[in-house]
Amino acid sequence: MSQSLQMRFLTVLDSTYKDRSTCERFRKSHYLNRGKNAMAMHSIENTHASFADKSSAPALVRFSRPHTVFGTMVSVASVSLMAVSAPNVIFFDIFGKAICSALCMNVAIVGLNQVYDKKIDMVNKPYLPLASGEFNASTALFIIAFSVLISVLLGVYSDSTPLICTLVSSLAFGLMYSVDIRMLHWKENPFLATSCILIVRALIVQIGFYCHALGSGFLGIELRRNLVFSIFFMCIYSVVIALFKDIPDVMGDAQEGIQTLSVRFGISSTFKICLLLLTLAYSCGALFSKFCTTKLNFYITIFGHAIGGSVILLKAAKVDLSSSASLHKFYMLIWKVIIFLIEIFY
Repeated sequence: MSQSLQMRFLTVLDSTYKDRSTCERFRKSHYLNRGKNAMAMHSIENTHASFADKSSAPALVRFSRPHTVFGTMVSVASVSLMAVSAPNVIFFDIFGKAICSALCMNVAIVGLNQVYDKKIDMVNKPYLPLASGEFNASTALFIIAFSVLISVLLGVYSDSTPLICTLVSSLAFGLMYSVDIRMLHWKENPFLATSCILIVRALIVQIGFYCHALGSGFLGIELRRNLVFSIFFMCIYSVVIALFKDIPDVMGDAQEGIQTLSVRFGISSTFKICLLLLTLAYSCGALFSKFCTTKLNFYITIFGHAIGGSVILLKAAKVDLSSSASLHKFYMLIWKVIIFLIEIFY
């Protein structure tokens, strides 16, 4: 790493890491021993690569971002089941079209983000196919276009206005988030980036697929209590996901001038905000148990959220804020817990 880039990274440390002793150690290392400093910087640069290289997943799987695929699949399944009292053959036909079209659109949206974030991903996520060179831009764009085509065709074939609107609006927000042209590229603004993820994950997906499963339009639908709470819960979780996903990527974002909350206010502060929001979400989940109609559901709900929150807080205490791998592992844990809770309760 060049001396100028080393100094730039030290500046990033000053603005992002609130642990001043950590910054001082890097600064002293830089001036007292350039050889050792170069080794330390090399270690930090390859933090993502250290755990990514262990992945044996095919390039297409990594390109699809599996954690988002599972999150979408479970969300669509749970919200669809909320709309029916007892699944039947017609429901499974409706659900099949919904889940297939949703997963295809998910691949398109995350793929689009990788196309425009290739330079940043070379620093933050070098294991992704575009960043590593396994895919070129043409291959990525073909996969994106094919996924959008299949998704839209399934939506049209279903003859469901809610499904078509859900797919198209999700793609629209994906474009606004990722495409790097004037008035777009919302990811550069923390508020707009968070709003984009919240609107899609907590509102469009929840309400859109619920209406699709009901076989009705958006107007005049009855929002059941569990759906209302699911929307509320996902609003909080979407904010956490939007904020936390940028914490392990602070180095690449800072180099490219992407002013995420982690870059502006530091990793430690953003991490604490996410923990507070997660605590709020699980506390509300436990309180929601009083609306359960049976004692069994009451105990499952209250203990489920209590256990989920406890796991998050216990694991949070062991996170190394100076390690991208440790932060990324905790981010994946957040996804796993929400997938578990949605699958069980919502």
